Amino acid sequence: MSPRSIWVATCIVLLGASACAGPWSGLPSGPAASGAAVARGDISHNKVIAVAGTYDGSLTEVEGSHERSGHLTIVIKQNGKKITGTFTPQFSSGSQDLAIDGSIKSDKAKKAKIAFTIEDPKGRNASGSATVTAKKLNGRATVPSSSGKGGVTITFKTRRKKNDR
Repeated sequence: MSPRSIWVATCIVLLGASACAGPWSGLPSGPAASGAAVARGDISHNKVIAVAGTYDGSLTEVEGSHERSGHLTIVIKQNGKKITGTFTPQFSSGSQDLAIDGSIKSDKAKKAKIAFTIEDPKGRNASGSATVTAKKLNGRATVPSSSGKGGVTITFKTRRKKNDR
């Protein structure tokens, strides 16, 4: 029997067994059973990287030609891929706790990409994204221009507090 004939016969037997066995048979099915996903390394293990914690660092806010820098504390709570928390910028003029709401968009073994909205009580919400590692959360957020006010770009670099690791 030729190698091609053996391959075709094996495929027919496997397809027939998986079609007849039903969902409770314990036989693998889907792309992982064929080995295609394993070869690419993209099987999800249903583990989500932990991004919850408190992060401290700096931020720079640019609106037109006006720039200011300050301190930033981000507190993230996590439920699966859903994140909530606070984004607290502190400038010489004071600080304000702003709510954040978002999700983990992609995660690898040692870093995750998150997307979130910073909710301003005055209605000028910012859309943000960041990369989170075991020790850092660095990213960018933008507030679109509206009602005669220019757009704002916020960049930030933070480190996870040591007691949160």
